[in-house]
Amino acid sequence: MTDHDKPKNFKISEGVRESWKDPTVREKRRQRNGVSVLRNGIPVGEYTSLYQAFKALGLPEKKHIPFRIKLKQAGSLSFNDGESIYAFTVIQPLKTS
Repeated sequence: MTDHDKPKNFKISEGVRESWKDPTVREKRRQRNGVSVLRNGIPVGEYTSLYQAFKALGLPEKKHIPFRIKLKQAGSLSFNDGESIYAFTVIQPLKTS
């Protein structure tokens, strides 16, 4: 198979696969945290992941990854969807039974 025949994201996939070999990267990726959410200052709930929160709240799911990166660094961060301001806070993982 030539480079021309490989899928567009082949190099990205290879890079991600290689990055898992780095113990620091691996440990960060294995961390799972929940999120606590306020909408306009009113508690709306706790979710097992940022993705689950975005999905349940009807927020644009395609924006959750870049937001998650910033949220993990900050610990708490707001997201404005044009109608409401959602305040997200990273919390310990929630039990899922």
